[in-house]
Amino acid sequence: MTKYRDLNTIAENFAEVAELADAQDSKSCPRKGVRVQFPPSAVRFLRTENKGYLIRMRKEVLFKIAKARLVVSRIFGTLIILLLLFTSHSFQNGGVLDILLKITGLILLSICSFGRLWSLIYINGYKSNTLITEGPYSMVRNPLYFFSSIGAIGAGVATGNILVLALIILFFIVYYPFTILYEETNLAGKFGDAYAEYKRRVPLFIPKLSLYKEPEVYSITVNKLVRNFAESMLLLWIFILIQIIAMLQDKGILRVFLKVP
Repeated sequence: MTKYRDLNTIAENFAEVAELADAQDSKSCPRKGVRVQFPPSAVRFLRTENKGYLIRMRKEVLFKIAKARLVVSRIFGTLIILLLLFTSHSFQNGGVLDILLKITGLILLSICSFGRLWSLIYINGYKSNTLITEGPYSMVRNPLYFFSSIGAIGAGVATGNILVLALIILFFIVYYPFTILYEETNLAGKFGDAYAEYKRRVPLFIPKLSLYKEPEVYSITVNKLVRNFAESMLLLWIFILIQIIAMLQDKGILRVFLKVP
């Protein structure tokens, strides 16, 4: 009953404030200078409701940004390529350090391409209606993001550009946790207790090899597999693009405005 009395008090105070505002607008207010004092319970209620509303609004905005993952990632990737066109590393192209970085980057990109294709095979045709818990998904809940992060770091390493590498790592740390949270919220709503049990057993981002299991037979959709293979090869094409940019810069065709360590 106390709660309802507080709400009634709030309503009465709001009504009085409205009456005072109307009277002041018409310049006929008989009680100018009157200050309406809200009860402490009303103030606490309003603060709590306002805080909850702001939290919900922030969450909705972040989820909308997370939902646009492909668009945001492509925009970021385009900006990184533009940055690469006009910046370079300070060490010699073709030197020992340059070759080591390129080899390391290519290895990481290869791991990414294989891992993404492997993961896509398991969700091929099942993503929207089935909770996948086998193959790479038996070891980690987000294998696509795990392997994508390896590939993105590999691309950054292959450039030899510490600024590019730092921006890529920062982007993944800042943006992708919201994307993962958004997707896991959807999965929890769709699969309920089954997803809660899966979430309890399987780690979020770092694979746990001891949990690995795979089926003897697994059905896939061939036409989607071809598209998945093309998507998985994208980062290797990015590696080739990085080398073309470096070659054009080395020959002076592309002007370098900033050299980083």
